[in-house]
Amino acid sequence: MDELKPCPFCGGEAELIRGRDLQLGSTVHEQWSAGCKGVEDGDCCGVHEPSYFTSSFAAAAWNRRTPENAP
Repeated sequence: MDELKPCPFCGGEAELIRGRDLQLGSTVHEQWSAGCKGVEDGDCCGVHEPSYFTSSFAAAAWNRRTPENAP
């Protein structure tokens, strides 16, 4: 499993989230994103990355994130 840095905005714990599979032609792709954990409990800011085809890409994008370059 890819290690995630804490959220750059609230310092909360981050998690990888497997989304719905995406079918492109005859190929099915997994969808992954990373974001603040505990958003349902209101314990974090709820920031999430867009979806990527691998958990490694999602983790790498999250770990590069800083408040200055976040949407």
